[in-house]
Amino acid sequence: MERLIQVTKFNRRAFYLEFGKKETFFVELTRYYISHSLSPMSQQLYLHNDMHQNLTAFFNAYDELLNNGPCLLVRLLSEIGNENERISMLAKEYYDELIQHLIAAFEKSKHIFASNDAAKIEQIALQLMFLTQSYALTYNLPQGKQDIHLLLKRLIDGVS
Repeated sequence: MERLIQVTKFNRRAFYLEFGKKETFFVELTRYYISHSLSPMSQQLYLHNDMHQNLTAFFNAYDELLNNGPCLLVRLLSEIGNENERISMLAKEYYDELIQHLIAAFEKSKHIFASNDAAKIEQIALQLMFLTQSYALTYNLPQGKQDIHLLLKRLIDGVS
């Protein structure tokens, strides 16, 4: 708690008046990060009629976010997600929303799949959602960014 107050430069009294306890602070921080950093990136999925361009734009935006530091959502999940059900639920809601955006973007770009196979679209959307999680985890590992970009390229090329 001391470190948190020191890093945020909050006055101790103001911190407790605003959040009550550190768990509430982390939940609010998670909400803020999702709504101001992660969710806006989903709009990249609707910019073009070409899903390949949309996915590239989405992951370029994600890349830019990760260049500024680790993904806070993944970090909070890995450090306190098991202990804090509210953070886990916020993360699940965000990833479910991302899958829905991916599916909607694929459906908007129907020309990609001749049969417009809903099961195939859902399968690829799920793979891409897991890829965003993996990307955040491996981004700063040696060769991690390159490996994820290679996998992303293969997935996107498979979509086109």
